[in-house]
Amino acid sequence: MSYRHTEQRKTSRPDETARLAALWALGVLDSAADPAIDEITELAAAICGTPMAAVSLVDSDRVWFKATTGMPARQIGRQSSFCTQVVADPNRPFVVTDARTDPRFAGNRMVTGEPHVRFYAGTPLVSTSGHVLGSLCVIDRDSRDLSEHQFWVLGTLARQVTRLIEHRAESRLLIETRSAVDAIISVDAYGRIISFNDGASTIFGYDGRSMIGRSVSMLIPSGSVGAHTAGMA
Repeated sequence: MSYRHTEQRKTSRPDETARLAALWALGVLDSAADPAIDEITELAAAICGTPMAAVSLVDSDRVWFKATTGMPARQIGRQSSFCTQVVADPNRPFVVTDARTDPRFAGNRMVTGEPHVRFYAGTPLVSTSGHVLGSLCVIDRDSRDLSEHQFWVLGTLARQVTRLIEHRAESRLLIETRSAVDAIISVDAYGRIISFNDGASTIFGYDGRSMIGRSVSMLIPSGSVGAHTAGMA
C-alpha cells in the first residue's frame, strides 16, 4: 500500500460547517499543553529526521498548534498554512517536497521568510465521525521526501494523537456531567440507564452506581409510565 499522493491535488472544503462543529465540540482549541501529545510530536520529528514537527488544528480562520517541535509560533492565519490543504482528504497525507517550486506556496511568507519551509508532509487527524481536525506534520528547511515506512509511522502517530484528543474531551465531559447540579441521566434504546450523575443522585435519592442497567421507568411517576413507554417504542 502506498502512503503517497501527487502534489497536484486540488484543495476542497467538503462539509466545512460539520467539520468545524466536530472540532469545536472537542474543546481542544487554546487548551493547555499535553505532555503525551508533545512527546508524539517530538517522536514524529525524530523518526522522519526533520527539525520541525507540529500537531495542527485547522480552525475557521487560523491554524492553532496543539504541540510543536522546533517552531516558536502557536498559531498562524489559515491562508498561510500548509496544513489547510490536509483537510481536503482524510485518506492520505499531503506532501510538498520543495515549496520553492510549487506555485501554491512559492510566495508563501513561511517559504520566503522564517522558518523557510521547503519540505512539508502532513497526515490527517481524522475524528471518529470522519472529520479532519488538522494534521500531524513534519517540516524541513531542505527539499526532501519520506520513505514508505516513515509515512506509515506518521499515520500511526496521527491516529494516536486523535485518540488522545477525543479521550481528553470525553473525560472532561464525564467530569462536567457528574458535577452538574441538574439531574443528567442517559439511557439506551431499551430505556436502561447507562449514566446517572451526582445531580440525579441528589434529586432522586439513589446511588448512581446502583442505577446503571436499571429501567428509567422506575423514576417516572406511575401515571406517566404508559406514555413514556409508548414514546420509547
